[in-house]
Amino acid sequence: MASTIVAAGAALVLLAFGATAYAQTQVTPLPDGQVLLEISARGSVRTPASSITLTLQVMSGASKAASAKAANQVKLAALIKALEPFGIQPKDMDVSTIATMGMDDEDLGPSQPPVQFSQATVQVTLAEPSKLAAVREVLNRQDVGLSNIISTTKEGAAAQRLAIADAVAKARNDASTYADALGLRIVKIVHVTNGARADDPTYSTYVASLIGGAQRTGSPAQVETSAYATIEFLAVPK
Repeated sequence: MASTIVAAGAALVLLAFGATAYAQTQVTPLPDGQVLLEISARGSVRTPASSITLTLQVMSGASKAASAKAANQVKLAALIKALEPFGIQPKDMDVSTIATMGMDDEDLGPSQPPVQFSQATVQVTLAEPSKLAAVREVLNRQDVGLSNIISTTKEGAAAQRLAIADAVAKARNDASTYADALGLRIVKIVHVTNGARADDPTYSTYVASLIGGAQRTGSPAQVETSAYATIEFLAVPK
């Protein structure tokens, strides 16, 4: 790990570039050669998804608005029937009001007649994430758009505890590394704050986690739960 020490008034700010994270550590001198090391760290844990919510776009077009709406209702009914073998019932779906919109000559060109489109947004809860690939195939055959996937886990509380423990462990490891580089040793944790400092490089990710909650890991079958902590460690000369 390569570190740069920058003078900042009565404190020092260490910018560390590592393989796992970009962390900022503040060092505050105390009497008798003691210092406070303030470190923000992000912990995370991955757990299997217990359910997946899909946001679908069902759309049909016709020359008249009424015809487009009727066609879309038929398409929506066909979709509901096609999803039944996957254990998805109407109660597992939230269908928005079907909206209609038109496209005129400016959108289609002067040689094309105006078209009316009817669109419904459908949220579907899939209780068995392992069936997602098969559901995707059905959506493709039905010409239904998939605009969003949100994975959730039943292990949320346990995952949050593990993520917090991971954040504390990472902060403690960084603190020991910095202390050793400064000829110090860590003796105890003085203060813990839930969250990252506003001037820390992890802060924007922390805010995003508050807005978005648990994050997907790239695979809908897993959910990544994150925790952020800012911890003050007391270090003394070796």
